[in-house]
Amino acid sequence: MNILRSYCCDFQVHSPRDRGYKGWPVEDMTLEGLYRWARILLNKCRTQKINVVAITDHHDLVSAFITLEVAMNEGYEDLWVFPGLEITSEPGIQAILLLNPSIAKGDGSYAASSTESLQNRVLTALGQYIMAAQNPSVTLQAPSWVELQNLQNIPAHEREEKFKTPRVERLNKSLKDIAKSMENHFRDQYVILPNLEKNKQGIIGNEAGRALYANAGSWFVGGIIGGQNETDEATIQGKNKQDYGDRIVACLRSSDQRGDNNNIISEYFGQVDRTSWLKLSEPSTISITQALISGEGRRVFNEPPKLPSEYIFSVSILGAGIFCKEEFSFEFSPSLNTFIGGRGTGKSLILSALMRVFGLDKDWITKSEGNSEALSAWERRHLSLFQDGGPFSDPNVSIAVEYIKEPSVRYRLTLNSPGLCGSPCWVLDTYNGEEWEKISEYNCFPDSLDISPMFFLQGQMSALTGEYQEDLTRLIEGPVRGIRAALRAKLNILGSSG
Repeated sequence: MNILRSYCCDFQVHSPRDRGYKGWPVEDMTLEGLYRWARILLNKCRTQKINVVAITDHHDLVSAFITLEVAMNEGYEDLWVFPGLEITSEPGIQAILLLNPSIAKGDGSYAASSTESLQNRVLTALGQYIMAAQNPSVTLQAPSWVELQNLQNIPAHEREEKFKTPRVERLNKSLKDIAKSMENHFRDQYVILPNLEKNKQGIIGNEAGRALYANAGSWFVGGIIGGQNETDEATIQGKNKQDYGDRIVACLRSSDQRGDNNNIISEYFGQVDRTSWLKLSEPSTISITQALISGEGRRVFNEPPKLPSEYIFSVSILGAGIFCKEEFSFEFSPSLNTFIGGRGTGKSLILSALMRVFGLDKDWITKSEGNSEALSAWERRHLSLFQDGGPFSDPNVSIAVEYIKEPSVRYRLTLNSPGLCGSPCWVLDTYNGEEWEKISEYNCFPDSLDISPMFFLQGQMSALTGEYQEDLTRLIEGPVRGIRAALRAKLNILGSSG
């Protein structure tokens, strides 16, 4: 299960290989130096509380895959590293190209030394020949790993030219052609983030650090700033016009990290005005794309998002045998959670379990004893889950819900034997940082507990009401409409030919 969480991101970081880099001494321009820099950067990410970082040297992927290797193999699994590169298209439009981290997985070792052919596949997709300052027909290709290993044997005054990225002015393709080529070779494995500031330093953000908004083509995130009202929130959220083709998206801020003359990592790396907050579900380019097209719920934040003071942490169901498991448990995101699935897949079971634990069905139980005909269809279905024959009727069943209270106090409310015909028992525990301590137990739902259950269900659980309805419609209904249109066109062709 992928859980949406808010991540602090910097999608434009340059390594010592980049020709615009300022913070690395020439005498340390070696392969070992790049690995050392990667460790320094990842440690700095932790210090600055950056969760997601992309290494994006100009027209080069070497440092990107080295940093990914270090992250995956040396205990930095808590950080997501996207391999990428900064490109300049033929018209001079700069952009950041990001690749899925899994694209370099191969045998699972994440060894940068084994990515040479992958790098050349990416560079070939960008354009077999490039326009360079010295030579107008230079082939863009990855350096051999052997050449990188031999850098330390070259005199320091000769090393820089071989160590640095290619002297490339621009590719020989437009941004649109580059995207089409990437689509042919790396479908669903990439995303392109164009620089909207007319080739000024810094990706997809203006000089004041505010997010810009753009009308994006379906093949990339970002694009040409659309009209005079590009920052009109109603347009950004799609309220003025429903459009399931091109998307109105929010763009990103980044540090454009190049070090400085005194530091390997620049002083502004990780600052609030140099990073972007996105709500992501997994380390993939699709997750980034969805975050940027889905509105306020997942896109750029101007400051670190604040978690609610009360939220459900996890749910565990033991002994019910649902979902083909005797024990079923999962964690929730602190903000928005969405259950998506067909009829009969168990969405209502989870909601009913929560409602039963938090005592939200007391009135329904009372109503059923006096006049069962007064129950709604949903109320009858809910109660049937806890009556004889229902999945929660067995006396050995238990439902445990962990939740967070201000100030960050963690509780666990467990309902043992939740069936309506048995003897239910609620047990309240609290976590002291090392183990659970029992507070009390009750033979009915403890009304004295201030846990605001309706806040959980309506605020954290509900996905189709209020501000989130627009987002889910754009994410789910848009692609469905595209599929319907394609099928309709095929049927029309078949009908006319028949």
